[in-house]
Amino acid sequence: MLTGPTGTGAIRSKVLSRLRAHVFARFACHAMAEPASPSTSHLLVHGHPTDRSPSPMCARFGTMHGFTHPPGRTRTARVRRTAKCAPWSGRCFRHPLLRELISGESPPGWWLAAYGRADQALRDAGAGPLERAPYVVRSAEPGDLEAVRLLCEAAERTMYSVPATAASWLRAAMRLLKPTAASGEPRLGVLLALARALGLTGDLAGFRETLGEALELLPPDQGGRRVEVVALQAQVERILGNVGEARAVLETELGAWPETSAVASPLRLELATVRMIQRAYDESAAYLDTAMQHATRTGDRGTRTVAAACRALGAAYDGETVAHATHATHATHATTDVDAMEDEELTAFLDPPSQLGWAELLAERYDDSVRHISRGVRIARRTGQSHVLPYLLLGHTWAVREVGELAEAVESAEDAEEMAYLHECGPSHPGLP
Repeated sequence: MLTGPTGTGAIRSKVLSRLRAHVFARFACHAMAEPASPSTSHLLVHGHPTDRSPSPMCARFGTMHGFTHPPGRTRTARVRRTAKCAPWSGRCFRHPLLRELISGESPPGWWLAAYGRADQALRDAGAGPLERAPYVVRSAEPGDLEAVRLLCEAAERTMYSVPATAASWLRAAMRLLKPTAASGEPRLGVLLALARALGLTGDLAGFRETLGEALELLPPDQGGRRVEVVALQAQVERILGNVGEARAVLETELGAWPETSAVASPLRLELATVRMIQRAYDESAAYLDTAMQHATRTGDRGTRTVAAACRALGAAYDGETVAHATHATHATHATTDVDAMEDEELTAFLDPPSQLGWAELLAERYDDSVRHISRGVRIARRTGQSHVLPYLLLGHTWAVREVGELAEAVESAEDAEEMAYLHECGPSHPGLP
């Protein structure tokens, strides 16, 4: 007789070992069964006919463990082997001990084939990438580019809702890619997506490391993509407090581009923020003005918005407040652009709401500051971008304090401190000392 709780690992292991050694096992939590029909046992859960997610444990069994009941109205299960038992199809065991016993005694090759059959069943039923990904990740073999594409598509769809899941699928896609010259381009795309997912989960060290791997794969003729990767790499260094390293990387990369090139604008924007942190306001303004000129010429609203917000903050932080035309002009442009952008458009870069909110805070435009920073906090939380929350929340703390919401200010300050410790953030925001 097997009795007692099975919550802890040690007890669970003991119960499983005893279950393997006994012919009969009593499961007191289950009701009575039909002795003449083992496939209708109450120890089983019957799949819903409309459920398109087949359990791989029940996908076309050859030989499996069956649990039947001896004659009589009892809740004691007899453990025996059942060969090619078709009625078990579409069912799985209700009790976790039975599931774990079968799982532990099934060879890895059997599991691989079972998950493959489950994926095939889902494909035949017209399932999409999100439904198939959990099975593909357990059944695909190295070199399967179709599986890589499916996992990447599933990861893209979950990137801003469950980035940790997206990261796990992208790691699996990396394992499927063979290290050959032909896999260079797919590997680069997967690495960049993985870096983005790691950034969203707050794993900044992993984010930085993955970006470094991606840089090594970038061919010389893809300068635009290299600019984006280097700018992201510098942003991570800045958030981690390594401002000097961020500046060195950006200046080296920007030196390879002519001032007339709009492609290098992401480098100028990030370098402007870094130089502002170092209180080099005139140099920061020069980078931003160049980026804004290119953005105006090419119609790049995103770059123009980032530059205007950063320019407004620089002017305010340098003492140019509401009465100064420079601050007022750039703050107005940034406010107009940020307010006109949808949340989805701002998701890719949350610096504008943060920097604009800080600029408005320093200019004593508290209601506008609360509005913009609160929006940034909402977007960051909804999309899982926790690494930008310390600076947004700190700005929110000061802004709501100025409008008299002291309880909300205390709550935001506590959240900002917790997030900063979580991500080991340094003084990477221009509004911080």
